[in-house]
Order: sequence, then C-alpha cells, then structure tokens
Amino acid sequence: MRYYIYTMVIFLLLLMAPGVVAAGGPAVTVPVPSTYMLSGSAKATDDGSNMYSPGPGPITFSRHGEALYVRVPAPACNGTRLISLEDRETGIVFRNNTMLLPPGSGEQAGSLVVTTGNLSAESDGYAGQVTGLELRLTGGQAMAGGTNYTAGAIILLRDLTGGGGYRVSFADDGTVEEAITSELEARGRAIAAISPVFSIEGTTPASEDAAGYLIVTILATDDEPGTYDASNTTLYRYKDSRLSAFKPQVIRAKNGTMCQAIVSGTGQFALVAARPPGSEETGASVTDAGSLAIIGGVMAILLLALAAMVRRVTKR
Repeated sequence: MRYYIYTMVIFLLLLMAPGVVAAGGPAVTVPVPSTYMLSGSAKATDDGSNMYSPGPGPITFSRHGEALYVRVPAPACNGTRLISLEDRETGIVFRNNTMLLPPGSGEQAGSLVVTTGNLSAESDGYAGQVTGLELRLTGGQAMAGGTNYTAGAIILLRDLTGGGGYRVSFADDGTVEEAITSELEARGRAIAAISPVFSIEGTTPASEDAAGYLIVTILATDDEPGTYDASNTTLYRYKDSRLSAFKPQVIRAKNGTMCQAIVSGTGQFALVAARPPGSEETGASVTDAGSLAIIGGVMAILLLALAAMVRRVTKR
C-alpha cells in the first residue's frame, strides 16, 4: 500500500509537469549514462558534520558481480558516511540514501532516482551498493476524440552501466489499433474509446535489456463520465507484433480519469475502453456522491504522503 501511494504521488507530480512529448511531434530521448558530473559548486556533508566541496568530478556507477555500486568523489574522512549532497548547478541531490540525477541539460523529460545503502568513506570518495533504480519519464500530452491524454511512466531499471537511454513519443501507424480491434472482436467486443499510442523504447540493446517492469499512467481529462471504469478498461502493450493486456487501477476524479498499470518491459501502450458491438454504452458512471467521497479521501492521503516525502527529502 505504501509503494502504491508513493507511485501515485510521483505520478501526480509527473502529470502536473508540462509535457515535453506531443502527438505528431518528434520523439524525446532521455539518456541514462553511467557517469554524472558534479560542478565546482557542489556541497557535501558527512555524519561527522564535516563539509566538503566534492566537485568538479564524476559520480560513477560500476558493476561488481551481481551488485551495482555508486561512487561519489570527495576528500572523505575515514569511518564516516555521506549524509547529504547538493549541486544547485546540475540539480544533483542526495539525502536519506536517495539520489536524484537529472538526465542531462536541455528540456527536462525525466529524472533518475537511485536508492542506496550507506555510502561509506573510501580513499577517493564515498561508495556504496545501489538498491534501486527508477527512471521517471515526464508525461507527454495528446488529444483524441475531444479528450486530452497525458501519459508518463516509471521504468524500474536493472542496470545503467550499458549506457543508452529511452525514446518517448506519441506515434502509431495504425498497427496497434488494428491489433487491439482484432483482439476485441475475437471476444465479441469493440473499442468505445482509445487513447493515443504512447511509445517507450530503449535506444540500444543494453537499455532494452536494462528495463524491467514499468509503471505506466495515463490521465484522461475532460472525458465523458463513465467512459473509463474498472469493468471496461484495459491498458494494452504492443511489442514485437504481440499484444499484451493489463488491468489498470482506475481512479475517477471530477474532471478526468487516472489509469495506472504495472507492465513488463517497454513497448507501445494504449488505454482502451471496450463495449459490445453496436452498443453506445461505455460503462456506468462512477461520479456519484459515494465515489466522490472516496476520491476525496484518496486525494487527501496522496497529499499527506506528498507532504511527508517533502519533509523527508528536505530534512538535513
């Protein structure tokens, strides 16, 4: 439950951010290098209250056997561990064993979040084992059927030492919708509503292999109430000419519907509401008083979780 609330909070932040991908526009590539440069203005603090200027220099990732390690350059004192790091010039931040790494300069399309064990002092800096890698892709926006769709994803990475990155776009030559139509027709169903196809692909074989599970979220705003509900909504993934279906979590708010699903691997994604052929029904509306109370409670929980996260990250 804690991780679900956490991911929903993250997606509220992602989907509220300005989209950098537009339908019909060029794809945006988010690089995932294995080295991130600190500027000369970076400041670090250890658990002995010593302060350092670790930059300029590289934060590096390396693999030793099955484990991935991160190293932060600094004139470290023996027996200490890194408590905080902030580089306002590059946007790199480390607190509470969590590191935020912007993907690079230019348009901000995402960020890499690295969780670690303790980063302990070594001869040339602080080093420790990586316990988690999340690439958060900022949502893009596209219109379809009078509804505005915003899409975003978190990629749970297995590795980042292979370099490369991920290409994000809204693009479909009709192949994905045709495959979905055929799948629904085989079950006696038809498309009632479909989002633009949201594509995420690795730029190299290494980055494709590094992508584990994805948490994909699509927000439909100003959609007709009841268009997307838990009974009729599916998130489809199209990859290598194969179609996979995932049942998303569906939350209805006053002016839109948020759908989120955990999927395996990159691909092309489309949110679909299905109906029987010839029927105009798209599902029962869930905007009654009871549902609105539930949504209000969920939003309150999300805001409380967000406040706790902010306090945790900003705690020194």
